[in-house]
Amino acid sequence: MATERMLVLANSRKLGGRCIAGLSLSGNGLVRPVSDSGDGELLPSDHQLVPPPAEFDVVTFDHLGFADDPTQPENLVIDGEPWDSEGPMAPAAALPLIEGHLHSASAIFENHGKAVPAQVAEEGMDASLCVVEPDHLDFVVTPQIRTRVEFVHGGHFWDLPISDYRVSPAMRTQPTGRYSLDDLGLGDPDRIMLLLSLAANHNDWHSKLVAGVLQFP
Repeated sequence: MATERMLVLANSRKLGGRCIAGLSLSGNGLVRPVSDSGDGELLPSDHQLVPPPAEFDVVTFDHLGFADDPTQPENLVIDGEPWDSEGPMAPAAALPLIEGHLHSASAIFENHGKAVPAQVAEEGMDASLCVVEPDHLDFVVTPQIRTRVEFVHGGHFWDLPISDYRVSPAMRTQPTGRYSLDDLGLGDPDRIMLLLSLAANHNDWHSKLVAGVLQFP
């Protein structure tokens, strides 16, 4: 049994539950607490926090160790006990902690595509979480009311779905178009970072997702 103290960087949809991920304040880098059922999605009974953890919250949870999942090496298996929350850390205090983990390579999760083939991921990924600071980004609502983020990072254009519980719902209230956070009524930050996640296997592909949007005023 071990205890992890984590700065939450993402709270996103995952099947019928949530994917919560963040930066270990215990020295373990980026981590993703998972349950031992289904695809590891977290239900309210798993963390027992009301409201659920949000970006910049500091939470503490007990776990059974890393899941030994080659496709998501950051996964920590929670033990089912209630989590503790210290509340939010100020973005200005969180910024220097996160900056030390910014992803700088051109490829994301080892390629420039929107997904990783299952057979490749199962050979072992170096990471399935990363934090990027885009050179430019737009929040896009498609004609099918799908929510996506288009951004430039590492000299490469990316177009990925967004699954977080804060920005994506605000986008779904808007007509088809391109938006900034200010357009969505979510503020006009000086800097924006994205927590990207490699999803579980679906139809022999692991999709890349924008799981968290981090704003620094």
